[in-house]
Amino acid sequence: MPASQFGHHFPRWLVWLTVVGNGVLAGAILASATFAFSTGNWELWPWVTLLLLGLAWVVQTAYLYVTGIRRVRHTSARLVAANEGRTDGLLIPGSARIQRMLALTLVAFATVFIAGLIATSGHYRSIFAILILFVTLSFLANVFSLKRPRLLILSPQGLDSSAFRSHARVSWEDVERIEYVTGMGGQMVFRVTVKPTAATFVETAGQPVLGRGRAAIDVEPAALDLDPLLLALALRLYWRVPGARSELSNGQVPTRLTNAEVAVTSVPTEISSELLAVYKPEQAGH
Repeated sequence: MPASQFGHHFPRWLVWLTVVGNGVLAGAILASATFAFSTGNWELWPWVTLLLLGLAWVVQTAYLYVTGIRRVRHTSARLVAANEGRTDGLLIPGSARIQRMLALTLVAFATVFIAGLIATSGHYRSIFAILILFVTLSFLANVFSLKRPRLLILSPQGLDSSAFRSHARVSWEDVERIEYVTGMGGQMVFRVTVKPTAATFVETAGQPVLGRGRAAIDVEPAALDLDPLLLALALRLYWRVPGARSELSNGQVPTRLTNAEVAVTSVPTEISSELLAVYKPEQAGH
């Protein structure tokens, strides 16, 4: 169950091919910049723009690898250590490495566009100015997101999620549906839509424009370092089967979050069949 938008819409071999292709393109641009420098025929700023473009493409290749290929996963022991001494639900700590890589990529391309603005004239400068504005706005939105730690807390009462869009919580009884949809920052998310009559929905932080005012909570599997399918099965189970929530009390770490066999076999078919018809656990080699 891919956690990135690109990986969700395209097969994994194509994601690999894209990463390799971008790496080759980055190398070609840097080789061109080196050759241009050796000839001595280029003016300074056009050459600087070409060099920065090559470096930015290296950063973009790394970003594509981190988001589409690399899989960092929590072990049961790590989750147990994170929940030592907790009595108010299960904490799943997350990471902001994807958002940091996105911020670095945006900065890299901003330098390219600034150099291009200096190196060109006429209508080309207008194009670079627009690109700089777009990258700046994207970077600011990403900075607001980086201020929040990534985490998910599951308790017998409800869920509390801190993600790109907002930090919010709601009780299980006030959840209307859980869907796997396109989120922010190039990631897929589990969007927990809240009932219109919900009294327990509380949003404590959000993006100035993109976050607040929406009765929904995003859960980011890529940031939480869990197999997205196992997390999806767990969320649906706790939402629809109240009796299963008892395993979230007293700091316990449910085996279903890290063990694919347990996750697949212990969830009722009416809850899991829709997901298992499309996705397979990572531990199964898919």
